[in-house]
Amino acid sequence: QTLGHQSKLSAKWWKPLWNLLVGEQKKVSPALPDLPNVFVIEDHFARVVQTMLDSSDDFGPEEYDKLYVSKSRPLNPKLLPGLELGNGGLTSDMTPREACQSRVPS
Repeated sequence: QTLGHQSKLSAKWWKPLWNLLVGEQKKVSPALPDLPNVFVIEDHFARVVQTMLDSSDDFGPEEYDKLYVSKSRPLNPKLLPGLELGNGGLTSDMTPREACQSRVPS
């Protein structure tokens, strides 16, 4: 094997191991919308939270105030059978609405 061949082989199998080591890069959902330059809690907070909920593809309107069970997914079933990423089967400690509400002040 040449060095070039080895690097091609390694490119196929290292990514799942790297993800296991450092975690996956995940887009935060729902995204925080642009906030008004003068943010008045009484006027803007509920509207920003509702915008975040409406922009999410993860939950429908009927699920905004319900706890959900998270799902895991296989890391790489061929290379690492039975190993999964995520909090599979755990019930969330916040509803989607509460999660959005906690993200606005931060």
